[in-house]
Amino acid sequence: MAQVPQALLDIVKHFEGCELKAYWDRGHYSIGYGTRAKSSTEIISKEEAEKRLRDELQSSVNNVLSYVNRPLNDNQLAALASLNFNTGNIKQFPKLMAALNSGNFNEAANQFLDINKDITGNVLLGLSRRRKAERDLFLGKSSGVNYHLNSVEQTANQVGSLVQDAGSAISNGLATLQSGIQSALLTGQNCPPPLYTQQDRIIYPGCLQKTANPIFGNGLGSGAAAPGVNAINNQANGQSQDNGSQAAEPYNGQLKPGGLIIPLKKPYTFTSKFGWRWGKMHRGVDLAASLGTPIYAAADGVVDAIHISCPVTPKYGCGAPGFGGYGNIVFLKHQGLYTLYAHLSSAAVSLGQTVKQGQVIGGVGDSGSSQGKHLHFETRLSRDNAVDPTKFIQF
Repeated sequence: MAQVPQALLDIVKHFEGCELKAYWDRGHYSIGYGTRAKSSTEIISKEEAEKRLRDELQSSVNNVLSYVNRPLNDNQLAALASLNFNTGNIKQFPKLMAALNSGNFNEAANQFLDINKDITGNVLLGLSRRRKAERDLFLGKSSGVNYHLNSVEQTANQVGSLVQDAGSAISNGLATLQSGIQSALLTGQNCPPPLYTQQDRIIYPGCLQKTANPIFGNGLGSGAAAPGVNAINNQANGQSQDNGSQAAEPYNGQLKPGGLIIPLKKPYTFTSKFGWRWGKMHRGVDLAASLGTPIYAAADGVVDAIHISCPVTPKYGCGAPGFGGYGNIVFLKHQGLYTLYAHLSSAAVSLGQTVKQGQVIGGVGDSGSSQGKHLHFETRLSRDNAVDPTKFIQF
């Protein structure tokens, strides 16, 4: 029996990260390096996570060897087993299998790059990055991935991959990309440089005095030179309605100095984090609670979109245009930030309504593509660029 190549362990660990507590992940509970959990409350050691990963990767190796009738070297085996682990089964990709079993390995390598889309056909930049690394490994080239991660890279992977967050922002323009990278990298009391955005103010509420920033140079400064809250990121993005139409006036309200608040009061259970799992980006966090539990606005804002026509019980794919599968939603626009509340049982607000931080906006439900009663909560730098909510809130 072929052993698990070290390159396979390295590449999977790099892209999966490690979580020692069970979390809800697309229809089941996962744990460790993206392996199946035995229960919703399971906690394991790092050693057990390693063992389970090896066991599942051994199964992937065995599957690949049973599917492919051509000899494979260690790099080719590692790349295909990584793909099998991430997608569930490489046999679902007939063009790849045909190329492999005909011995056309160059074409097989190119097929990796086409396996980078979500279930709706949208290209996912983080998944494209993983496929490129697997392709390079398959071809025996340097993947460009440093598998011996330093502490900064490990932290970035475990909060949803900084590179994936920044990569998603490319489609929203260079300014948004720069803002996302700054928000994720800066630490302590260092201030981001002008023009900084409201999400930077949330993360760095102590950023008052002028400082020398080791990454981006001089800080914002203080006094008259510092713009007021309402002057930050004040763009006429408008109020997008369910049908995608937009009004002319932006929302100019303030985010409170303490930043965002948790949208549910305890007790609730944090069941799923932000990040890549099994080839799909989970763009928010999941908070399990009983049906109808009040949901609170995380900050002052305006209702930018709302959808309440899905049944309270699961109906897969149900949701507003652009929010398919999210079920009933409330989408709030804040100063320099958006928050999304999904799978609701009800809504207590209306389109265009101004809401205050802590105001009840709806109830926890199980609508849309949902696997249980919970709130799916997202934070976005723009209407489409979701970032890890734990950058803003400690749940």
